Amino acid sequence: MSIVLSVFLSDDAVPESVEWQNAITRCGFDLQLDKDFDVRAFSGFLPAVYCGRKAGFEFSLFDVNLDEFDGAKREAARKWTKGVELTTHSDVAEAVSAAIAGGVLAELAGGVLHDDQSGETFQPNEAAEWSKAIETECRPHL
Repeated sequence: MSIVLSVFLSDDAVPESVEWQNAITRCGFDLQLDKDFDVRAFSGFLPAVYCGRKAGFEFSLFDVNLDEFDGAKREAARKWTKGVELTTHSDVAEAVSAAIAGGVLAELAGGVLHDDQSGETFQPNEAAEWSKAIETECRPHL
């Protein structure tokens, strides 16, 4: 089973990887993204280390096309020009790393985080807190 998180943001708010990592650290998360990736050019598995464990997620940045979405995801994407998908499979550390990275990215970029599983969308001021709640919920399963 795949778990997909989507972040929607404006093109001019797509951060550099160093800026994204600094925001993750500032929020108090023990997550290190791979330092040598170009956020705008990279697509594929992005390695990370979460609390000393191998982690990471499938990463892709794309232009928003509302015709590709329906329901709550379409509504979440409606006013944005860029989207980021963070996809994981069955590994808990990878799921937590995606939740942290996605929540912090939404907050940093002033975008929204959409949880494709629940259909919920989180505003920038809620996204990192959502990540903290997911981290707390998942810790016993690591």
